[in-house]
Amino acid sequence: MPKIASNSGMNDQLHAMLARIFASCDQDEIKIGLLPLCTRLARQFGTGDEAQFEQRVLPFCTEYILQIPSLIDLLKITGRDLRLEDLIDTYLTLSSSYLLSACEEIEQNETHKGLEQFLILLQGAYIFGRMLEELDDKVEIFIGVPISHLNMMDANLIVHEIIGESFANRLDKVVISLVKQSQVSKGVIEAGLDKVQVDSAKKEHKSLSGRPVINFAESHGLDLLSGLL
Repeated sequence: MPKIASNSGMNDQLHAMLARIFASCDQDEIKIGLLPLCTRLARQFGTGDEAQFEQRVLPFCTEYILQIPSLIDLLKITGRDLRLEDLIDTYLTLSSSYLLSACEEIEQNETHKGLEQFLILLQGAYIFGRMLEELDDKVEIFIGVPISHLNMMDANLIVHEIIGESFANRLDKVVISLVKQSQVSKGVIEAGLDKVQVDSAKKEHKSLSGRPVINFAESHGLDLLSGLL
């Protein structure tokens, strides 16, 4: 487990490090490196032709990583507005630390290049994506509405396959052990959420952040569940 830094300034640091790393990445090299994985994923989960799937995977993975700083900002605002700050910040700080640790590893080790570099970032981002999925699931089980507007289940399944099942399964166990239903329920109860607001969000298929819930993978043309049926 990485050392957990203070919340203060962590997100700015993460944003800056991701920008530096992506500016130095050879996108063509990464795209070529992902092609064998894309071929396998397209056969398992793709809807439409394989070429379309290949074109969508790199933008999807890139946004999966780069969205995290702005998503953290949105979740912090949601936590502050709904008195869920302690609950949300606990998991944001922990999950952000994994991605920050991945960025530090890349910047400190010049041997990480191309696809290897990209996969290290994906691994760090996967912890965040899975942590958010677990937190949303447990809040939704309790009150019928998730915290975040992003349904990350399909996206996480795709990244699970890209980084490798054996490693991803180990990361899954870490996340599941950390996000406890009892702790989440306690935090929600203590927040004293407005029932009318919660009921309205549930009826309108919105999250506690006030935004309509969307499927992140589907928004990138990767409708994983349709491919599985």
